Amino acid sequence: MISEQTTLPTTATLLGVPVTVTGIDYDNENRGLTATCRSPKESGEVALADLVFPPETETAWIHAAYRRYLGPQPFPADPRPGWTWPD
Repeated sequence: MISEQTTLPTTATLLGVPVTVTGIDYDNENRGLTATCRSPKESGEVALADLVFPPETETAWIHAAYRRYLGPQPFPADPRPGWTWPD
């Protein structure tokens, strides 16, 4: 769903460094979703869960749900109106 709802390229941060996400893919069951990113100094593939998207974007909201599914604390995301985390 995140790849369908995210217009690429899009911006994110990785360990506080601004990156441009140019692709999202499912690598395999062990690695999960990955993102192809580039920064002014380098480019490569990273785990999608390690990225932080601008909180006001729909991508951040979907990404927060993905991180919650995986187990880590979701990064900040503006909730959609009328929606709450299930108990």
